[in-house]
Amino acid sequence: MTVTVFMAVLFASLLFVILKLFARYKISNIHALTYNYFTAGICYTLYSKQTFSSIAGFVASYFPYYLLSGCLFIGVFYLTALSSQKNGVASTTIASKMSLVIPALLAVYLYNETFSLLKTIGLLMALSAVYLSARGSNPESSESGWKLPLLVFAGAGLVDASIKYTQHVFTDNAGSSGFLSLVFFSAAIIGSFVLLFKKNKSIGGNKFSNIIAGIILGFFNFISLYYMIAALQEFHEDSGKAFIIINSGVVLLNFLLSVILFQEKKNTQSRVGVTLAVAAIIILSQ
Repeated sequence: MTVTVFMAVLFASLLFVILKLFARYKISNIHALTYNYFTAGICYTLYSKQTFSSIAGFVASYFPYYLLSGCLFIGVFYLTALSSQKNGVASTTIASKMSLVIPALLAVYLYNETFSLLKTIGLLMALSAVYLSARGSNPESSESGWKLPLLVFAGAGLVDASIKYTQHVFTDNAGSSGFLSLVFFSAAIIGSFVLLFKKNKSIGGNKFSNIIAGIILGFFNFISLYYMIAALQEFHEDSGKAFIIINSGVVLLNFLLSVILFQEKKNTQSRVGVTLAVAAIIILSQ
């Protein structure tokens, strides 16, 4: 594992940890997530050296696609925050990482890609991993509680599928740096509208801590993306290998962090879920 790959694993893992800490420090999820996307959008725009005029050109042509992606991004991130806080870091991480099966399945129907018997086994392992880790991490929770990771799984899969579809249709524009900048800002604007029309505005509405938490999360969000891209470029001749290492590393590291930092109890179901998750990542990334 190179330094770049290690940093990609570390910062991707810390995103789930930060979301978990929101509950401990009474941070409003929707407020912090909105500030997070403004921060990530600014950071990525500056990093990619995109001008606001060039981004405006993308908006004029493909506004509905970026708006939909923005809705999915902040909606799924909100579910991820809730799941991290209620079901734990480990099970939420597995649900998020196993979502790669959804764009893989859609690719079969949309782009005529093949889905072998081995990948079918990987799919079943992924679904089992999500279910077992969710039940194992919170065996006494209500149905709405343990189903949160399943919603994260479905939502994260739709996010990945929407990006893949947009890139497939608009290969030049959607693949450019302006795509992520637009998605981040779209998510931030959608979050702002939610806050504007939120009935109960007294819950952390103007708390300075929400702003700080959102900025921190947004910075880590950007750094995570930066190292992910750098790691894939480092393994440009074998990006699949980098994908396996990073996603497996995130699952395993967050399993350890959930025990060390948050004393999340792990039973046999949880351990089997983690094992299946890593195996599914390896199979589905082939």
